[in-house]
Amino acid sequence: MTLTRMTCGHFSSNMLGRRLSEDGHTVHYAPDDTDILIVKSALEVAEQQQPVAVVAEDTDILVLLLYHVQPGIAEVYILSVCRARTSMVSKLVSF
Repeated sequence: MTLTRMTCGHFSSNMLGRRLSEDGHTVHYAPDDTDILIVKSALEVAEQQQPVAVVAEDTDILVLLLYHVQPGIAEVYILSVCRARTSMVSKLVSF
């Protein structure tokens, strides 16, 4: 499972969410703080012994995952893709 934050406008995120749901993906909408919903959802999946990848640029998500991750759950990965001048840099961290 991959979790990502959609920071586009309300209308387009609803369309994207609908499309992802139609394709069999689980979609959650967060009216307020998405960081907590992303971390909570990722850990719920990992507790079911399913590896999960979180795609995020926000260091708050990294810190929350580091704080709340427990031993004995499946792998939790965080993927950060950022622009460094003209090239794309990808970082993958596993907990």
